[in-house]
Amino acid sequence: MGFEALCHHCHGVKHLLGVRDRQTFDRLANHFMEVNKVGYQEFLIHLRDARLREQELNKREWHIGFGNYSFRIPVLKNVEQHKRYVALERPRHR
Repeated sequence: MGFEALCHHCHGVKHLLGVRDRQTFDRLANHFMEVNKVGYQEFLIHLRDARLREQELNKREWHIGFGNYSFRIPVLKNVEQHKRYVALERPRHR
Protein backbone atom coordinates (compact mmCIF):
# COMPACT_ATOMS: atom_id res chain seq x y z
CA MET A 1 0.00 0.00 0.00
CA GLY A 2 1.25 3.46 -0.71
CA PHE A 3 1.55 6.05 -3.42
CA GLU A 4 3.14 5.79 -6.83
CA ALA A 5 4.56 8.76 -8.71
CA LEU A 6 3.59 8.68 -12.38
CA CYS A 7 3.97 10.94 -15.36
CA HIS A 8 0.75 12.37 -16.83
CA HIS A 9 0.57 9.72 -19.57
CA CYS A 10 1.30 6.78 -17.22
CA HIS A 11 -1.45 8.04 -14.92
CA GLY A 12 -3.77 8.01 -17.93
CA VAL A 13 -2.74 4.42 -18.70
CA LYS A 14 -3.70 3.43 -15.14
CA HIS A 15 -7.23 4.66 -15.94
CA LEU A 16 -7.27 3.43 -19.54
CA LEU A 17 -10.39 1.30 -19.04
CA GLY A 18 -12.40 4.46 -18.47
CA VAL A 19 -11.19 6.30 -21.58
CA ARG A 20 -13.97 6.78 -24.14
CA ASP A 21 -12.16 9.07 -26.61
CA ARG A 22 -10.45 7.01 -29.35
CA GLN A 23 -7.65 9.53 -29.88
CA THR A 24 -6.80 9.58 -26.16
CA PHE A 25 -7.02 5.77 -25.96
CA ASP A 26 -4.62 5.38 -28.90
CA ARG A 27 -2.15 7.93 -27.48
CA LEU A 28 -2.12 6.17 -24.09
CA ALA A 29 -1.87 2.71 -25.68
CA ASN A 30 1.15 3.88 -27.68
CA HIS A 31 2.71 5.31 -24.52
CA PHE A 32 2.20 1.98 -22.72
CA MET A 33 3.79 0.05 -25.58
CA GLU A 34 6.75 2.44 -25.79
CA VAL A 35 7.46 2.49 -22.04
CA ASN A 36 7.07 -1.29 -21.67
CA LYS A 37 8.76 -2.10 -24.99
CA VAL A 38 5.91 -4.38 -26.09
CA GLY A 39 3.83 -4.72 -29.25
CA TYR A 40 0.12 -4.34 -29.81
CA GLN A 41 -0.69 -8.00 -29.03
CA GLU A 42 1.04 -7.79 -25.64
CA PHE A 43 -0.84 -4.55 -24.98
CA LEU A 44 -4.16 -6.30 -25.72
CA ILE A 45 -3.26 -9.10 -23.31
CA HIS A 46 -2.49 -6.53 -20.61
CA LEU A 47 -5.79 -4.74 -21.34
CA ARG A 48 -7.74 -8.02 -21.07
CA ASP A 49 -6.05 -8.86 -17.76
CA ALA A 50 -6.76 -5.34 -16.46
CA ARG A 51 -10.45 -5.73 -17.30
CA LEU A 52 -10.61 -9.07 -15.47
CA ARG A 53 -8.85 -7.55 -12.43
CA GLU A 54 -11.21 -4.56 -12.47
CA GLN A 55 -14.22 -6.89 -12.46
CA GLU A 56 -12.85 -8.71 -9.41
CA LEU A 57 -11.92 -5.51 -7.57
CA ASN A 58 -15.36 -3.98 -8.24
CA LYS A 59 -16.95 -6.81 -6.25
CA ARG A 60 -15.51 -5.32 -3.06
CA GLU A 61 -16.34 -2.22 -1.08
CA TRP A 62 -13.30 -0.02 -0.74
CA HIS A 63 -12.54 2.51 1.95
CA ILE A 64 -9.90 5.12 1.29
CA GLY A 65 -8.82 6.77 4.52
CA PHE A 66 -7.62 10.34 4.31
CA GLY A 67 -8.80 11.60 7.70
CA ASN A 68 -11.41 14.32 7.26
CA TYR A 69 -11.28 13.74 3.52
CA SER A 70 -12.33 10.07 3.64
CA PHE A 71 -15.15 8.71 1.58
CA ARG A 72 -16.62 5.30 0.79
CA ILE A 73 -16.69 3.69 -2.61
CA PRO A 74 -19.72 1.41 -2.95
CA VAL A 75 -19.63 -2.01 -4.58
CA LEU A 76 -20.15 -1.33 -8.28
CA LYS A 77 -21.71 -4.25 -10.10
CA ASN A 78 -21.15 -3.09 -13.67
CA VAL A 79 -19.62 -0.39 -15.85
CA GLU A 80 -22.82 1.66 -15.94
CA GLN A 81 -22.88 1.93 -12.12
CA HIS A 82 -19.22 2.94 -12.19
CA LYS A 83 -19.91 5.68 -14.76
CA ARG A 84 -22.78 7.05 -12.67
CA TYR A 85 -20.66 6.95 -9.50
CA VAL A 86 -17.68 8.83 -10.91
CA ALA A 87 -20.03 11.42 -12.43
CA LEU A 88 -21.38 12.30 -8.97
CA GLU A 89 -19.93 15.24 -7.14
CA ARG A 90 -18.87 14.21 -3.68
CA PRO A 91 -19.51 16.57 -0.77
CA ARG A 92 -16.60 18.74 0.28
CA HIS A 93 -15.27 18.32 3.81
CA ARG A 94 -14.21 21.31 5.86
